[in-house]
Amino acid sequence: MMLKSKRIYLRPLRRSDAIAVFDAVTKSRSDLDRYMVWSPLTTKVKHTAAFIRQTFVWRRREVGYAFGVFEASTGEYLGNCGLHDVRHRIRSAEIGYWIRSDQAGKGLTTEASALLLKFAFEGLQLHRVILRAATDNGGSNRVAEKLGFRLDGIHRHEELLARGWIDYNYFCLLEEEYRTARDHINALITR
Repeated sequence: MMLKSKRIYLRPLRRSDAIAVFDAVTKSRSDLDRYMVWSPLTTKVKHTAAFIRQTFVWRRREVGYAFGVFEASTGEYLGNCGLHDVRHRIRSAEIGYWIRSDQAGKGLTTEASALLLKFAFEGLQLHRVILRAATDNGGSNRVAEKLGFRLDGIHRHEELLARGWIDYNYFCLLEEEYRTARDHINALITR
């Protein structure tokens, strides 16, 4: 399975991606560690390889869909995005993403997330996609807004990271909101 735009493509991670993913995590560690629970625990390639193996299980069980984000022209690994906590009975999932620090600010996260939303609503026929972002993570909050997510509320002290307790904005996009915003979201993919 591959999801494509002009600049990037998303595909399921492969075992052979472990070194590229680990290198990107290592080079982006200072940014990732501010917001991600998993990054401080990813200290060896074997941790990344284990994550990739776990994505196979999630996909087989249809509870998660993890994708690597790659530059279309070179195939260079740029980051990850995916759907997790997929709950088919209520047609719901949570979206997550990260892009290498040296590629931040180019709209790649928004573009990858737009591709993923198309897959979520048109492929998986989801009713709702949730996006959680630390209240102080300006980039992630802007991605949610650009994609048409609505803020449902704030969960205080949602996560404990090395820097302390983190509050999270909870955003949601419903299928009817996606349909209304589809042209805008498709424009983010084809720019």
